[in-house]
Amino acid sequence: MDADSARAPVIDTLVTRSGHWRLLDAGRDGDLSRYLWTLDEAPAFVRVMVCKRAFTHEAGDDAALDLTPVDTTVRHKGETYRWNLQVAQGACRIAQNREPVTPNAGWLRAAVKEGRIPAYRREASFKPMARAGLMRDPRDLAAYDPASLGGESSNRNFVGVTSGQGGEYPSSRGFLHDVDARVIDAALHDEDIARTWDQIAAHSWYSLSQPQGAVWSAANHVSVDPQFPQAGDRPWEIANAGGRVRPDVDSVIPAERWSRDVSHLENTGFVHWIATEDPVAGLVVQRQAAYALASWYEYRRKRGDTRYHAFDEQERGAYNMLSAAWKARDVSTRTASAKGSVIWRPARTAKMAEDLIADLDTRWYRPMATAAAGPSDAWVRNLAGLPLSNPYPGRWKRADGGGELSLRGSSAFMLPQYGKEPLYLWSRAGDARVRRWFATAARHLTIRVLYIGGARGIDRSEDLRGSSLPVAPVGTPPFTDPKGWAAWTKALPIAAGPTDRFDGASLHTLTQVRGTLRLAKGAGLDVAELDQALARIDADWSRTMKPRYAELESAKHWAAPE
Repeated sequence: MDADSARAPVIDTLVTRSGHWRLLDAGRDGDLSRYLWTLDEAPAFVRVMVCKRAFTHEAGDDAALDLTPVDTTVRHKGETYRWNLQVAQGACRIAQNREPVTPNAGWLRAAVKEGRIPAYRREASFKPMARAGLMRDPRDLAAYDPASLGGESSNRNFVGVTSGQGGEYPSSRGFLHDVDARVIDAALHDEDIARTWDQIAAHSWYSLSQPQGAVWSAANHVSVDPQFPQAGDRPWEIANAGGRVRPDVDSVIPAERWSRDVSHLENTGFVHWIATEDPVAGLVVQRQAAYALASWYEYRRKRGDTRYHAFDEQERGAYNMLSAAWKARDVSTRTASAKGSVIWRPARTAKMAEDLIADLDTRWYRPMATAAAGPSDAWVRNLAGLPLSNPYPGRWKRADGGGELSLRGSSAFMLPQYGKEPLYLWSRAGDARVRRWFATAARHLTIRVLYIGGARGIDRSEDLRGSSLPVAPVGTPPFTDPKGWAAWTKALPIAAGPTDRFDGASLHTLTQVRGTLRLAKGAGLDVAELDQALARIDADWSRTMKPRYAELESAKHWAAPE
């Protein structure tokens, strides 16, 4: 690739608070779309962006990782720059001569105050901090390398684990990447965030470079909307069913060793975007929304659809979609462009958000809220207070060692670990539907904390899945209200933790249960006994000696109201 910024045609100008960003056409080359970026307010800055088409069943592609080398020479303002890039299928690759924008900690603090992002403060931790001040990524890896994917697989790379293998990682189970959350914490403590900004940028650029993150439109110069593609593009989906389902939809093939999972979105880019309003950081965020919209779409789509469909296979997937929609809309509403390149237009992301919320409200919340008494899952969810949960059959170990009990269960951790931030943000923004969901969810946690109590109320029931909560027997429930549900749960003869302290409970889950209740209070929700539940957490904690997984609690768990 050989390009000159003085000769490359301008495709579009994107305007944000940080300035006028020019997207320049550096030409097509087979599977590659090549671009340059400049910034009027930083004349010496130049950036290369190369995007490669996604591999699909329809094109006869296979799943092997296919890295295309791009030797790049760029002339800009009398200087010549050379980079070697490696570009994977379904990815975009960045190289630049300098950081174009100094990160603005004031913008981060304002975003917290305005309700665009929760607060993350070290004071929310149950653990005494080992050291004060902004911390680097504990892995302390080298600077971003445009010729590397930052690791060897989706399980071993710079960004973190993005596959569906489960477990607690810096990149997933939350609203922000752990490194991003630490930057919010630093900004709220008036510390210098620029000292570690290279880590934030590296997470964004490595996230953008991972294979099959989204489909790029060479014609429209933007991520293709999976469910309602831009003019001239085709809808696409992640091939969860293992192959082509319909000839008018592209089935994207996950690259070998680089699988992704909607329940484990990497949550990078949003802090980068807020602190700089760099449109490529916004692209990182919106590609995650595109991936979420493409996941499991094959099971929901219908001919003639006019509304977006939400993921509903797992509770956490639904919450991740709400998070992705929130971030994508934030980027769109703060970016202006003449032609709608790179960043989805505001009308598109507003419709995404509205349709996803309406879809979940229609298919999940309202059937629960209006369920008639009986053996249905909707009635069980109503009694327990689980707005977006999907009860499943499970088996629990008996406390007396006498075998197992078969019960219906729900996740003990998905609501607090994935749901609290999007529920808080959409509630604070005034969405009445999400406020009802959040009030129901907060009431559920309040009942668990007050009427089950301690580790058993948080997560310490030993089902054979490892992370479930009993919600009903098979058949008609023997209880008629949430407190009756709690009493039934507490009386089960299953192996479980204590009810007056958090010994054996996962510390990071406890942090997030308390955070969920604090966010509910910060959103102004009317939840009975909420203050008593927060006080009970403090009381049970005062008796706790041995919480579980204390080392896993980290900054991304600290979400709290402004």
